[in-house]
Amino acid sequence: MNKERFLALWQRTLVTAAKDAEQAFTTLEELYAAPGRHYHNGCHVQHCLLWLDRYRSHAINADAIELAIWFHDAIYEFQACDNEQRSAELFLQCSLGADQTLRRYIYDLILATTHRQPPTNPDQALIMDVDLSSFALPWHPFIKDSVRCRKEKAFLTDPEFFARQICFWESLLARPAFFYTPVFFHEHEQQARENVKRMLELMVERGYDCSLNKQCQSA
Repeated sequence: MNKERFLALWQRTLVTAAKDAEQAFTTLEELYAAPGRHYHNGCHVQHCLLWLDRYRSHAINADAIELAIWFHDAIYEFQACDNEQRSAELFLQCSLGADQTLRRYIYDLILATTHRQPPTNPDQALIMDVDLSSFALPWHPFIKDSVRCRKEKAFLTDPEFFARQICFWESLLARPAFFYTPVFFHEHEQQARENVKRMLELMVERGYDCSLNKQCQSA
Protein backbone atom coordinates (compact mmCIF):
# COMPACT_ATOMS: atom_id res chain seq x y z
CA MET A 1 0.00 0.00 0.00
CA ASN A 2 1.33 3.37 -1.05
CA LYS A 3 1.83 5.36 2.14
CA GLU A 4 3.07 8.51 0.42
CA ARG A 5 0.03 8.59 -1.82
CA PHE A 6 -2.33 8.14 1.12
CA LEU A 7 -0.68 10.82 3.27
CA ALA A 8 -0.70 13.34 0.42
CA LEU A 9 -4.36 12.61 -0.27
CA TRP A 10 -5.33 12.90 3.40
CA GLN A 11 -3.42 16.13 3.93
CA ARG A 12 -4.86 17.93 0.90
CA THR A 13 -8.43 16.65 1.40
CA LEU A 14 -8.97 16.48 5.17
CA VAL A 15 -6.92 19.55 6.02
CA THR A 16 -8.10 20.02 9.60
CA ALA A 17 -7.55 16.33 10.35
CA ALA A 18 -4.10 16.19 8.76
CA LYS A 19 -2.36 15.36 12.03
CA ASP A 20 -4.19 12.00 12.05
CA ALA A 21 -2.91 10.88 8.63
CA GLU A 22 -0.11 8.62 9.91
CA GLN A 23 -2.39 6.86 12.40
CA ALA A 24 -5.12 6.41 9.79
CA PHE A 25 -2.67 4.80 7.37
CA THR A 26 -1.29 2.49 10.06
CA THR A 27 -4.81 1.40 10.97
CA LEU A 28 -5.69 0.64 7.35
CA GLU A 29 -2.41 -1.13 6.67
CA GLU A 30 -2.95 -3.45 9.63
CA LEU A 31 -6.58 -4.18 8.74
CA TYR A 32 -5.93 -4.97 5.08
CA ALA A 33 -3.02 -7.25 6.03
CA ALA A 34 -5.12 -9.35 8.42
CA PRO A 35 -4.85 -13.15 8.04
CA GLY A 36 -7.29 -14.77 5.65
CA ARG A 37 -7.70 -11.76 3.39
CA HIS A 38 -7.09 -13.25 -0.02
CA TYR A 39 -9.09 -10.76 -2.11
CA HIS A 40 -10.30 -7.87 0.10
CA ASN A 41 -6.79 -6.76 0.95
CA GLY A 42 -4.30 -4.09 0.00
CA CYS A 43 -4.05 -5.49 -3.53
CA HIS A 44 -7.76 -4.85 -4.06
CA VAL A 45 -7.30 -1.26 -2.87
CA GLN A 46 -4.40 -0.84 -5.27
CA HIS A 47 -6.44 -2.32 -8.11
CA CYS A 48 -9.28 0.12 -7.42
CA LEU A 49 -6.90 3.07 -7.26
CA LEU A 50 -5.42 2.16 -10.64
CA TRP A 51 -8.88 2.05 -12.18
CA LEU A 52 -9.83 5.33 -10.51
CA ASP A 53 -6.69 6.93 -11.95
CA ARG A 54 -7.75 5.67 -15.36
CA TYR A 55 -11.16 7.36 -15.10
CA ARG A 56 -10.39 10.20 -12.72
CA SER A 57 -11.52 12.85 -15.18
CA HIS A 58 -15.07 11.46 -14.96
CA ALA A 59 -15.34 12.19 -11.22
CA ILE A 60 -16.91 15.21 -9.57
CA ASN A 61 -14.72 14.85 -6.47
CA ALA A 62 -12.00 12.34 -7.29
CA ASP A 63 -10.21 12.80 -3.95
CA ALA A 64 -13.40 11.93 -2.07
CA ILE A 65 -13.76 8.76 -4.13
CA GLU A 66 -10.13 7.89 -3.49
CA LEU A 67 -10.53 8.23 0.28
CA ALA A 68 -13.65 6.08 0.09
CA ILE A 69 -11.68 3.44 -1.81
CA TRP A 70 -9.01 3.34 0.86
CA PHE A 71 -11.63 2.70 3.55
CA HIS A 72 -14.41 0.76 1.79
CA ASP A 73 -13.20 -2.73 2.78
CA ALA A 74 -11.17 -1.76 5.84
CA ILE A 75 -13.47 -3.81 8.07
CA TYR A 76 -13.93 -7.24 6.58
CA GLU A 77 -15.13 -9.96 8.91
CA PHE A 78 -15.83 -13.01 6.80
CA GLN A 79 -19.21 -13.91 8.30
CA ALA A 80 -20.51 -10.36 8.85
CA CYS A 81 -23.03 -8.54 6.67
CA ASP A 82 -22.30 -4.98 7.85
CA ASN A 83 -18.66 -4.60 6.84
CA GLU A 84 -19.20 -1.54 4.64
CA GLN A 85 -21.22 0.17 7.36
CA ARG A 86 -18.49 -0.43 9.91
CA SER A 87 -15.82 0.66 7.40
CA ALA A 88 -17.71 3.90 6.84
CA GLU A 89 -17.94 4.45 10.58
CA LEU A 90 -14.20 3.81 10.89
CA PHE A 91 -13.61 6.58 8.36
CA LEU A 92 -15.70 8.97 10.45
CA GLN A 93 -13.70 8.06 13.55
CA CYS A 94 -10.37 8.60 11.76
CA SER A 95 -11.40 11.93 10.21
CA LEU A 96 -12.72 13.77 13.25
CA GLY A 97 -12.21 17.50 12.87
CA ALA A 98 -12.52 17.56 9.09
CA ASP A 99 -15.35 19.24 7.20
CA GLN A 100 -18.62 17.56 8.17
CA THR A 101 -20.22 17.82 4.74
CA LEU A 102 -17.22 16.22 3.07
CA ARG A 103 -17.04 13.48 5.70
CA ARG A 104 -20.69 12.61 5.10
CA TYR A 105 -20.12 12.60 1.34
CA ILE A 106 -17.27 10.10 1.69
CA TYR A 107 -19.27 8.06 4.21
CA ASP A 108 -22.06 7.71 1.63
CA LEU A 109 -19.53 6.76 -1.07
CA ILE A 110 -18.30 3.91 1.13
CA LEU A 111 -21.84 2.70 1.75
CA ALA A 112 -22.49 2.71 -1.99
CA THR A 113 -20.06 -0.22 -2.30
CA THR A 114 -22.65 -2.50 -0.71
CA HIS A 115 -24.19 -2.48 -4.23
CA ARG A 116 -27.63 -2.86 -2.69
CA GLN A 117 -29.05 0.36 -4.10
CA PRO A 118 -28.50 2.31 -7.33
CA PRO A 119 -26.15 5.31 -7.05
CA THR A 120 -27.62 8.71 -6.23
CA ASN A 121 -24.85 10.79 -7.84
CA PRO A 122 -22.08 10.33 -10.44
CA ASP A 123 -19.35 9.78 -7.85
CA GLN A 124 -21.29 6.93 -6.25
CA ALA A 125 -21.74 5.45 -9.72
CA LEU A 126 -18.01 5.68 -10.38
CA ILE A 127 -16.88 4.09 -7.12
CA MET A 128 -19.39 1.28 -7.57
CA ASP A 129 -18.06 0.61 -11.07
CA VAL A 130 -14.46 0.78 -9.89
CA ASP A 131 -15.24 -1.66 -7.06
CA LEU A 132 -16.64 -4.15 -9.59
CA SER A 133 -14.02 -3.51 -12.24
CA SER A 134 -12.46 -6.95 -11.72
CA PHE A 135 -15.54 -8.33 -13.48
CA ALA A 136 -14.27 -6.58 -16.60
CA LEU A 137 -10.87 -8.27 -16.54
CA PRO A 138 -9.98 -10.91 -19.13
CA TRP A 139 -11.29 -14.37 -18.23
CA HIS A 140 -8.23 -15.85 -16.49
CA PRO A 141 -7.52 -12.87 -14.16
CA PHE A 142 -11.24 -12.77 -13.43
CA ILE A 143 -11.17 -16.44 -12.42
CA LYS A 144 -8.14 -15.88 -10.20
CA ASP A 145 -10.03 -13.15 -8.33
CA SER A 146 -13.00 -15.50 -7.99
CA VAL A 147 -10.75 -18.11 -6.42
CA ARG A 148 -9.42 -15.54 -3.95
CA CYS A 149 -12.98 -14.62 -2.98
CA ARG A 150 -13.77 -18.30 -2.43
CA LYS A 151 -10.80 -18.66 -0.06
CA GLU A 152 -12.18 -15.90 2.14
CA LYS A 153 -15.39 -17.88 2.63
CA ALA A 154 -13.78 -21.16 3.65
CA PHE A 155 -16.40 -21.59 6.39
CA LEU A 156 -19.06 -22.14 3.67
CA THR A 157 -19.56 -25.35 1.73
CA ASP A 158 -19.31 -25.12 -2.05
CA PRO A 159 -23.12 -25.31 -2.49
CA GLU A 160 -23.60 -22.54 0.10
CA PHE A 161 -20.90 -20.30 -1.34
CA PHE A 162 -21.92 -20.66 -4.96
CA ALA A 163 -25.60 -20.20 -4.11
CA ARG A 164 -24.72 -16.78 -2.69
CA GLN A 165 -22.50 -15.96 -5.66
CA ILE A 166 -25.12 -17.01 -8.19
CA CYS A 167 -27.72 -14.77 -6.58
CA PHE A 168 -25.30 -11.82 -6.65
CA TRP A 169 -24.24 -12.49 -10.24
CA GLU A 170 -27.84 -12.80 -11.37
CA SER A 171 -28.69 -9.51 -9.66
CA LEU A 172 -25.91 -7.81 -11.63
CA LEU A 173 -27.13 -9.23 -14.91
CA ALA A 174 -30.69 -8.18 -14.08
CA ARG A 175 -29.70 -4.52 -14.07
CA PRO A 176 -30.45 -2.52 -17.19
CA ALA A 177 -26.66 -2.07 -17.31
CA PHE A 178 -23.93 -3.86 -15.36
CA PHE A 179 -21.98 -0.61 -15.00
CA TYR A 180 -23.55 2.74 -14.13
CA THR A 181 -21.14 5.23 -15.65
CA PRO A 182 -21.31 5.78 -19.43
CA VAL A 183 -17.56 5.27 -19.89
CA PHE A 184 -17.54 1.95 -18.02
CA PHE A 185 -20.62 0.84 -19.92
CA HIS A 186 -19.06 1.71 -23.25
CA GLU A 187 -15.66 0.15 -22.54
CA HIS A 188 -16.36 -2.77 -20.19
CA GLU A 189 -20.03 -3.81 -20.17
CA GLN A 190 -19.64 -6.59 -22.72
CA GLN A 191 -16.61 -8.20 -21.04
CA ALA A 192 -18.22 -8.12 -17.59
CA ARG A 193 -21.47 -9.67 -18.83
CA GLU A 194 -19.60 -12.36 -20.75
CA ASN A 195 -17.56 -13.28 -17.67
CA VAL A 196 -20.61 -13.53 -15.43
CA LYS A 197 -22.65 -15.50 -17.96
CA ARG A 198 -19.77 -17.91 -18.43
CA MET A 199 -19.46 -18.39 -14.66
CA LEU A 200 -23.19 -19.04 -14.35
CA GLU A 201 -22.97 -21.64 -17.11
CA LEU A 202 -20.15 -23.38 -15.23
CA MET A 203 -22.18 -23.37 -12.01
CA VAL A 204 -25.19 -24.89 -13.79
CA GLU A 205 -22.94 -27.61 -15.23
CA ARG A 206 -21.75 -28.41 -11.70
CA GLY A 207 -25.29 -28.53 -10.36
CA TYR A 208 -25.25 -25.34 -8.27
CA ASP A 209 -28.11 -22.84 -8.06
CA CYS A 210 -29.21 -20.05 -5.71
CA SER A 211 -32.12 -21.93 -4.11
CA LEU A 212 -30.04 -22.76 -1.03
CA ASN A 213 -29.22 -19.09 -0.49
CA LYS A 214 -32.90 -18.15 -0.78
CA GLN A 215 -33.79 -20.83 1.75
CA CYS A 216 -31.18 -19.44 4.17
CA GLN A 217 -32.44 -15.88 3.73
CA SER A 218 -36.01 -16.91 4.52
CA ALA A 219 -35.07 -19.02 7.54
